[in-house]
Amino acid sequence: MLRLKNLRINEGILYGDYDPESSGLIGSVAIRVSDGKIVNAVYSEYDKPFHTYFNHAVSRMRELASDQESIPAEVLVMWY
Repeated sequence: MLRLKNLRINEGILYGDYDPESSGLIGSVAIRVSDGKIVNAVYSEYDKPFHTYFNHAVSRMRELASDQESIPAEVLVMWY
């Protein structure tokens, strides 16, 4: 589980922070809305060395980017 926080779009870039397992060890990611390409990444210390949480954050952000009109400020991401 992770929480995407501070989601916002600015000049075609979707920015967000991710908090794996409510650890407080925040990472961040920015993706280009037009093609989903990662333009900036700061991995959470909780997420090293495999970046599993980061990958789930990026996947969900790409889904959100497809509907730019209703980007929430925060999203809970869960998987099994």
